[in-house]
Amino acid sequence: MDWATDETGRRISDGTGRPIIANRYFDVAFEAAPDCQAGYLELYTAIARLQLPLAHGSVSVRLPAANLEHLVEDVDSLGFEWVATLAALLLDRPVMVVGDQPPPLADRIRCLDAVVALLPYGLRANLVAGTWTPNAAEHEIDLGFADGANNSQFQVGWQQLPALPALSASTARYLEEVQRQQRRNGTDWLVRRLWQHTAPLPLAPDEDVAAAVLRVLENEDLPHAVYHRIQSRTAVAGEARAALASTDPAELPAEIRLGLLRQVAVDGDEQDLHLLDRLWSGEVGAVLGEAVASTAAEPVAARYVALLARRPELTAMRHRWVRDAAHRPDPAAHVRMARILAASPPPAEDDTTLRALVLQNHTLCLELAVTVANRADEPAIRWLRWLADGTPDPSHPTPDWLRPFGVAVGARPAMQHADAVSLALWGARALLAVLCLARARDTLPQTLPVLTPELLRAAEQPEARASIGRLLTGIATQSAATQAFVDLLLAACESFEGAARPVDDADAYASVAADLLRRLFTPDRRRMATVQLVRGLTGPRHQRSGLLVATALADRLRPDELHRHVLVAVLPAVEETPALLLDLPAVMQDELVEMSPALRERAVLERISAVLATCTEDDDKLDEVAELWRRALLLGCSVESVLQRLRAWPGVTAIRLYDLVYLLVIALTRPEIQPGARAADRVAQHVHEAVLGEAMGAEMAAEYRDVLVDAQEGRCTGWRSAVRCGPASARHTAGRSCVGSSAANRNHRHER
Repeated sequence: MDWATDETGRRISDGTGRPIIANRYFDVAFEAAPDCQAGYLELYTAIARLQLPLAHGSVSVRLPAANLEHLVEDVDSLGFEWVATLAALLLDRPVMVVGDQPPPLADRIRCLDAVVALLPYGLRANLVAGTWTPNAAEHEIDLGFADGANNSQFQVGWQQLPALPALSASTARYLEEVQRQQRRNGTDWLVRRLWQHTAPLPLAPDEDVAAAVLRVLENEDLPHAVYHRIQSRTAVAGEARAALASTDPAELPAEIRLGLLRQVAVDGDEQDLHLLDRLWSGEVGAVLGEAVASTAAEPVAARYVALLARRPELTAMRHRWVRDAAHRPDPAAHVRMARILAASPPPAEDDTTLRALVLQNHTLCLELAVTVANRADEPAIRWLRWLADGTPDPSHPTPDWLRPFGVAVGARPAMQHADAVSLALWGARALLAVLCLARARDTLPQTLPVLTPELLRAAEQPEARASIGRLLTGIATQSAATQAFVDLLLAACESFEGAARPVDDADAYASVAADLLRRLFTPDRRRMATVQLVRGLTGPRHQRSGLLVATALADRLRPDELHRHVLVAVLPAVEETPALLLDLPAVMQDELVEMSPALRERAVLERISAVLATCTEDDDKLDEVAELWRRALLLGCSVESVLQRLRAWPGVTAIRLYDLVYLLVIALTRPEIQPGARAADRVAQHVHEAVLGEAMGAEMAAEYRDVLVDAQEGRCTGWRSAVRCGPASARHTAGRSCVGSSAANRNHRHER
């Protein structure tokens, strides 16, 4: 804007006498000079020389680069705090510099440049700055000089520091940060850094311009910015790592450097681990030591322990960690420290200082033993050997409760019952840890004989009972004595259904099991455990071998009421497969048969089938079959059920069946059978009717009819006369003669 003048330089007025103002408008694209980075002063100087109208409608404007040294001088001469305040206010809303007499035009332009110099250069792409406006009409000027300000603008006096209004959080943070960076690095450093950010930045109501500008500013001193966010708890994971990676930590103030290192330790991912390894120093080691001792994130602590494991500082740090834990009353701190120690390499054998410190803190010592025992890997084994049987120290002897861990790991040959009792005082966790270790190290024979009483007491709690069952299920077959301990514990935990394994010595197994049942169980639990154990032994997996063990156990428990509980537990398996009854001792067979009517009938029928299966054409086992048949009838078996077994006999013929019926009738006339011969007659008549009624098939019915006819034509003229002649031996002989005669007659008739 210029006053219109004539050739002499006098202002030209219009018809009313008012001076004429000449306006010239130039549009210079921001992108037209991305490299030169001119300021407002350079732009105005280049444009002021041009006159309108232009000869060709456009002009190529050459803009020189700004003189940053002069610009820095302008910022400082105007007062850095005042210039920075205007820049901050501009991020929230337009700013108007108001005064009675505005400064000269050149000073105003230099002021605009100075304010915007404390903002990223790219902000100029969308910023409207003006050297003067009466401010009476609507306009889009963001930063300028005016005769007043409206409600949508900030009003600032020339070089007068205003009372700051309430600023947005990002704006207030920007003002604080720009002043801090200027104090630390100087105005020249700050202006030159911001001048390099040429990418256009929006300046619109829907954009958080202050946040964008603050990010640019903070990136110029990222370590401090991240440190500030760490202090305000707004930092996100990875920021501390990026800040340390972007600079030389040695150049940072110690406070900021330590704050960033601590945050990296807290974040603790693999990239953080690599960075700390690369930046390793005594300071880094100290920070990691603090982080391991204080952070609640155990996986993070374990990763840093792994990093420390490669450094000589680990030994001293572990001593400090354990000492610090001893002064913390919270048991959780001891648990956590035990897990951290377990994650670190086992100590050297001669590290007696650490062993003494651990043994002094019983809670920590227990947690360490339990933790490594549950892992049961090689480093854990080395820990336990060192802990339970390390270098002797009379002032710090191995506690009683720690000895079972040594036995389970194989470091000690034996332990006493008092050791197991002492261990049980620490709860089921400790007992289960030793059991887990003994299973992994195959030391159950050394641990279970002493540990079983305490494990049984622990098994009264449901959670411990489930854990014991889980640990002992599926283990490899043990010796008979050890297997008895294992199976009794499984039975007590109700986890022994069908899980039995073969036993190498049934008598040794039964001896141990019977002793444990009598000695360690209350009456109610004794009955339950006995039934559980025997049912497991006689399950389908190893049924026959299990029955041998159950038989041996029944013999051991015979004077005791538990003997009957063994029989009760065996009975379902024998009832399901009656042939198993034949594998049992006669006394036990009789006891089981007495207990089960169904078994009595099925057992004798199975026996009949077994005897018949060994008969040949020339064999004479009919006496045994007849006796078994008699027993079957006395037990209530039907004639038809026996005939069904006979039908499957490979050697069955009508003659042999006739002979068998005759022997049965003789057996039925024994004195204990009442009413004697009449009963025999009825049975014989029932047999004849069933066979003739084709109970054994039509062909057998026809042949049997012929045999009966031939028998009536022989010397024995009837069943009653046959069964009443002479003593038993004579009757047997007469029967043979009769049958022989009948057979001869039958064969002779067939020849005819």
